[in-house]
Amino acid sequence: MADERDKAPVEWDRLHRSRDFRELFRYRRGDELRVYQLRVVPGGAELWRMTATAGNPATPLKEDDFTSPDDVIQTLEELKLRLKAGGWQELDDR
Repeated sequence: MADERDKAPVEWDRLHRSRDFRELFRYRRGDELRVYQLRVVPGGAELWRMTATAGNPATPLKEDDFTSPDDVIQTLEELKLRLKAGGWQELDDR
C-alpha cells in the first residue's frame, strides 16, 4: 500500500504528460471522472488515480505500490469489480 508521504498533492498535468505513465482505464459516475494509470518504477510499479469533477481541478493520488506482476493483475481485477459495484461506468473513449 502507498506510504502516506506518497499521497501529497501532485500536479495532474505534470503526471499525465509523463512518458512513464500508461492509462489503464477510465470510469464515470455522475459528474465525477476517475482515470487510473500505471507507472513503471525501479523494482515495480505504482498505481495512480486521478479524480475530476465539474468545476474542480483534477486531483491525483498514488493508490498503491507493486513489486509483483501478479499483485498488479489481482488488484486491477478487484478494483474494476468494486467500481462497477459502486455504480461506476467504464469509458472506452480514450
